[in-house]
Amino acid sequence: MLSLYLLLLFMGATVGEIPDIKGQLSVAGFNALIIASGTSVVTFITLVAVGKLSGEKRLLRNASHLQNSHSDLLSIFLPTLTQIITAAAGFILGFRGLMPDLDADRIISLLLYLLIFSVAVKLSYSNISIKRVLLNKANLRLTLVTILSSFMGAALASLFINVPLHEVLAIGSGFGWYTLSGTLFTKMGNPLLGTVAFLSDLFRGISALMLIPLISRFGYSNATIAISGSTALDVTLPVIEKYCGADYVPFAVLMGGITTLVVPFLIPFFYYL
Repeated sequence: MLSLYLLLLFMGATVGEIPDIKGQLSVAGFNALIIASGTSVVTFITLVAVGKLSGEKRLLRNASHLQNSHSDLLSIFLPTLTQIITAAAGFILGFRGLMPDLDADRIISLLLYLLIFSVAVKLSYSNISIKRVLLNKANLRLTLVTILSSFMGAALASLFINVPLHEVLAIGSGFGWYTLSGTLFTKMGNPLLGTVAFLSDLFRGISALMLIPLISRFGYSNATIAISGSTALDVTLPVIEKYCGADYVPFAVLMGGITTLVVPFLIPFFYYL
């Protein structure tokens, strides 16, 4: 956990040290919002369409799930809020020139490896039957559709912003994993694009946390789970289990696990095209 916050701190500082970053932040935020909207909306619509075509049964949830849940939602949002504050603090330190004179690139690389390693350990020690999850062909198809629809949404978003298609596809390949995507771009020498990726994936993750309790009531659980992307494996998993039900946990785990595994490979792949 400490390595995650240090990673966000140094990533924020690296962005803050970019010349004229103050004038570029508004553009970065706008681009991030467009990409997040494109990937989320297209993913949701595609999963709804696939569900209707395949005859998927809509399990309507009782509205009582939404009552007296403010404290639960606060506890879920709190880690995300803390991570945002950490990255913002790093940005301010970097912008003000208050960061110590360290080899930030090497430190970020080390912390990045630790983060990926910790995710792998978490997966290996989970109590979920990986074999049972992987053998579900329907969930595998939905996971593939989720990945492809994210690319479609990113491609659509590229029509509205002044960012090359391959870079937008690279950002879309973050699948909501904002703590990794932003750092990867920074490590590849483009901290400004890292800011766009961080914000885009952050917007996508927050959207999922907000939409799952609302839209799952109407039977579109798979579609809203797909928006969460990689976060379905950790941050949004308790929300999915609570508001969508245990029946949807296998899809969340499979989709979240696969997208988590492919992020470190897809981002560099599209970025260097």
